[in-house]
Amino acid sequence: GLLSGALLIATQRLKATGIVKHADRMMTCYLQILNQGGGKSASVSEEVIMAIGTLADVLEGEFLKYVEAVMPILLAGLQAWDQYQVCSVAVGVIGDVCRAIEKLFTPFAEQTIGLVLAALGNNDLDKSVKPLMLSCLGDIALAIGGEFQKHFDPVMVMLRTAAERSIASQASPDDHDMVDWLLQLRSSVFEAFTGTFQGLRNDNRQEIMLSQNEWMTRYCQAVAADEMLLSAKRLTGEKLLSQAAGVLGDMATTTPGIAAELQKMDWVHNLLERVCESEDASIRRTGMWATAAIERQ
Repeated sequence: GLLSGALLIATQRLKATGIVKHADRMMTCYLQILNQGGGKSASVSEEVIMAIGTLADVLEGEFLKYVEAVMPILLAGLQAWDQYQVCSVAVGVIGDVCRAIEKLFTPFAEQTIGLVLAALGNNDLDKSVKPLMLSCLGDIALAIGGEFQKHFDPVMVMLRTAAERSIASQASPDDHDMVDWLLQLRSSVFEAFTGTFQGLRNDNRQEIMLSQNEWMTRYCQAVAADEMLLSAKRLTGEKLLSQAAGVLGDMATTTPGIAAELQKMDWVHNLLERVCESEDASIRRTGMWATAAIERQ
């Protein structure tokens, strides 16, 4: 654990130019720890898997040569439902690998998506992991682009179910853990939807998203209307609204006629106004882009 932690910090500091010549030895070390019993300790497994994720993040495409050896470990982590911390870390590192190798993740997508959907449908898995699982689906979709089309229907069913449950769930303002979880869950729905949209758009397959516009518009409206949750954590609430604005902007740029419909909706104008008035510059930029996308159509 201490060794992998030290190597993780070294990887972050040295970046690709300083770490690439040591990468083979580092990966050998990580795999030996996991394969020779270190994986029996949840804390050791977490640290080693995080170190692998950091290496993927730094090496980007150069990480491809390690993927065959790493994926069985990450997929096993996805199924470690009784060790939810390990499961959480594995999900995050799968996202790192997707960003590192992009379309080259395609051979691993089917099994990974199947395990993620199984985990999302399992009531025994700690609920804290489920938003991460949803975000992971978006990472995979963004990485493999048009190849995601074959997984589209079951993923959208799961995403819509998660969206509906997130709106049906209520939290007391004093229940900070539940507030945080609901904000994260709603955000992860947007992340998964946006990753899917952008991945398909990169390969000109975005037309299959049209069937999802109706429920996603309703979801955006419901999120924007939950004033208690949005105000419980102001900046997090504004980021959530900016995600909704981004989704509406994406739909407006690709769906004939929807921009005109959105322009007639008072709640859309109110949402965009709030996002554009944020003190956070990145949130304001999203709001201005979405406003322009909806108004120019």
